[in-house]
Amino acid sequence: MEALKVFIFSFFNPFKAFRIIEKKWGFKIYWFTALLILLTIVIYSFTATPRAIRFSEKLKESQIEERREKVGSPMKKTGGSQGQILSYLKQFTNVGSSGNVMQFISMLASPLVQIISWFFIALVYWGLIYIFRNKTEYSKILTVVVISSVPILISTLVNLFYTLFTGKIIMHTGLSGLVASGNVFADSSNLLYMILSRVDIFILWGLILLIIGIAIACKMKVWKSISIVLVVYILSIIVVITTSSISTVFLGGIFPQ
Repeated sequence: MEALKVFIFSFFNPFKAFRIIEKKWGFKIYWFTALLILLTIVIYSFTATPRAIRFSEKLKESQIEERREKVGSPMKKTGGSQGQILSYLKQFTNVGSSGNVMQFISMLASPLVQIISWFFIALVYWGLIYIFRNKTEYSKILTVVVISSVPILISTLVNLFYTLFTGKIIMHTGLSGLVASGNVFADSSNLLYMILSRVDIFILWGLILLIIGIAIACKMKVWKSISIVLVVYILSIIVVITTSSISTVFLGGIFPQ
């Protein structure tokens, strides 16, 4: 079974795996890798979501208490308007505590997001390859992208076993833990923290696989392959920074510090 063969080679001999993809590509080649990745994502979502909900509840309650201490006596002078705000925040916390629903949503959304990201990232690479005056089929690029995602499988398994054995979830990815302050809101607005979160051994492993895959399967020069992968990597950092900034503004409005 070539799908299994390509999956195994992607770990031990990626050059051979992508030489197979150079001649054969499509769903029949990447389905096994994709299936394993999606299954591990679903299992991890099932395991980690309850922990994430409990952490979120503790975070919200701590913010509510902090807000209550800051408000203090002015709460009485304003006719209880601040008290109403705190009441709404508490309701918001209670809404987020419907664990079974959140767990079910996470189990559905996580693999769906991964599938969409594969198709979107493959489209971006396909466009950049065309800009570099190389023509290739979109399905071949999609195959390269999926096979190059094997580090996601290992990363998810690491997170899964960590959660099972410790009862916690990994909060700081990559090297972001080096500059983490312990304050979620402060970290989410820290530019260095966000950049270091993308400096991760699994991400770098995936980038190397992409470089090899694009160079071999698409018959591109190595420097072109490196350039394309780096462009997408930089774009991903910009996206992370942008979305984190938007989230910080939104959460800052809910939980003023």
